[in-house]
Amino acid sequence: MSVRSHRSIAWNAGFTLVELVVVIIVVSILAVVALPRLNTRSFDTAGFYQEALSSVRYAQKEAVAKRRVLCVTLGANSVTVRSANSAGAFVCNTDLTSPRGVSPFTVTASGGVTLSSVPSITTFYFDGLGRPLDAAGVFSPQRTISISGNGTQSFVIETETGYVH
Repeated sequence: MSVRSHRSIAWNAGFTLVELVVVIIVVSILAVVALPRLNTRSFDTAGFYQEALSSVRYAQKEAVAKRRVLCVTLGANSVTVRSANSAGAFVCNTDLTSPRGVSPFTVTASGGVTLSSVPSITTFYFDGLGRPLDAAGVFSPQRTISISGNGTQSFVIETETGYVH
């Protein structure tokens, strides 16, 4: 191989400044056009559904593990879990620490995602055996919690066992 052909190969490797600028301009135009059309609400809905489901399951399991009453409060776009000081009390006045170490244990949805419950009681309890109860200490009827945003996803809390699915 001659010296001349070796130089021409080395000289042609890489991109010119003009090519790089043109690629940056094309990518910028695509980003300006495509990003506003990206709908993240379906991801927000699915994410909040998973967090709410996990929070209620965690509350049921913690009630059994600690033999304490745990309160689950449902807001329009949040789930909060608190604990009672004594074993039989229905007064939840102690913040529960989440598995991530955050206290109080609250999961909040981003904008446009809402939560609803059937029946529409905003607070229910898990007793020391993991059973769902209402404020009077009576078994709570089967509860369906729905998360709405871009579509609707629901989970159920069973009456006798407190099984969350």
